[in-house]
Amino acid sequence: MMKRWVVLLLTLATMPLVLGFAGCGGDGPKLAKVTGKVTYKGQPLKSANIKFYPPSGPIAVGITDDNGMFSMNTNGRAGASLGMNRVAITKMTAGTAGAQPTTTMSPDDMKNMAKSNIKKENTGPKSEIPEKYGDADSGLLSADVSADAAQNDLVFDLQ
Repeated sequence: MMKRWVVLLLTLATMPLVLGFAGCGGDGPKLAKVTGKVTYKGQPLKSANIKFYPPSGPIAVGITDDNGMFSMNTNGRAGASLGMNRVAITKMTAGTAGAQPTTTMSPDDMKNMAKSNIKKENTGPKSEIPEKYGDADSGLLSADVSADAAQNDLVFDLQ
């Protein structure tokens, strides 16, 4: 019985090393640098989430900055998979639930807030842009990622 535990512990201890070496061969998807800008009704879209879905393999993700600019990353590596990618862009509000900091509220304040919210609709996060842009399967947005990174400076002008 003791031998089984030793074998199990040795197996578990060496597994990260084996898996680590297996990932070092560059066998992941071929990526190219992708940057760009997202606008909504002509204005830069700040803090939007962007996802690129390739036909197979891991998705690439990005977040826009204050100027609507983004760069894509796949599993911690810069870039997105080569070829045609379906694209989804989302931008959510923070919602009003929990908008008031509870750390500065007294127990009586919390009770009063709970009573006043009983009949109110819970207004969680809502999309700030049409939800159709967040559906990669809709075919509205796509990106053909080229091996030539100079061709991968994209603009998504949402209306």
